[in-house]
Amino acid sequence: MGNREITKQEYLAGVTNSIATKYPELRQKSKQPTFALAYSGTAYTLHKRGGFPLDQAEEIEASFHDLYKVSDEFNEKNKEFMIEHGYVECAFGLKLRTPIISKCIMGTSRTPHEAEAEVRSANNAVTQSWGMLLNRAMIAVNRRIEAAGHGTDILPINMIHDAGYFLVKDDPKYVHFLNSVLIEEMHWQDDPLIHSTDVTMEAEMEIGKAWSDLHQLKNNASMGEIQELIKEINSE
Repeated sequence: MGNREITKQEYLAGVTNSIATKYPELRQKSKQPTFALAYSGTAYTLHKRGGFPLDQAEEIEASFHDLYKVSDEFNEKNKEFMIEHGYVECAFGLKLRTPIISKCIMGTSRTPHEAEAEVRSANNAVTQSWGMLLNRAMIAVNRRIEAAGHGTDILPINMIHDAGYFLVKDDPKYVHFLNSVLIEEMHWQDDPLIHSTDVTMEAEMEIGKAWSDLHQLKNNASMGEIQELIKEINSE
């Protein structure tokens, strides 16, 4: 990168992504407790379902909520909104009704289990609904592909959670075009509900002849860099 200053976003993304290669075993081990706690599990959940000693489970729970305190605050605001309005707001204007919680007094020993479950389900719906960002990006990219006259050269073929797949003619100019517009649209966060200068959208493109053998292409790669990578792929 030469003498160019590394931005805060690049540094944070680099540190986070490095975990996959530096600490693969710990990363894998963290998945079960992370998912459990993200969906309102407790230390007892980790102890009973994950097999963690109770004292270690309590330490993990405390560390999780300290690290993700902003997410906890977000979920609590959603809960307060549900209680007041009887629904919760999801991505792109979708509203999910919460009829049980709006009729209950929360946070007491007599709060129905169904009400607590509705809170967890509704908060999960809010988070998962933003998976539609991929739908938005794919539609925007396809419109730009067609507007550029590349409709028969770059074909969207699949979407899986947070990844979009394209069938692209083996020509550097089409790869260069897609790398430009796809990354731009994947970085979109203009909706005020998700706009942030601290946590930005990140994306990278990979190319290859098969899903099982893909090569990462850096953002804003030059035509020369793309040509070299395609040459490397074709020589394999």
